[in-house]
Amino acid sequence: SNKMAGTGEDKFAGVEMEEGPTGAPRLKGAVAWLDCEIEAVHEAGDHDIVVGRVKHLEVADSEASPLIFHRGKYGTVS
Repeated sequence: SNKMAGTGEDKFAGVEMEEGPTGAPRLKGAVAWLDCEIEAVHEAGDHDIVVGRVKHLEVADSEASPLIFHRGKYGTVS
């Protein structure tokens, strides 16, 4: 996630991607993913809030611990 948060570089350089069932790209080896259709975009200061309708969801490894980022730190939940 740190690589994707940076600026001024190709964020996807060296990142392995694959195509999902709807044709949307996804990170290869992801534990879980969802494919959305954009419903709305709301401006919020210097960010946009994107609201999506889930079209497809898959959990590749239900035993894996998700990685979370909260209050400036990474962690897992069980």
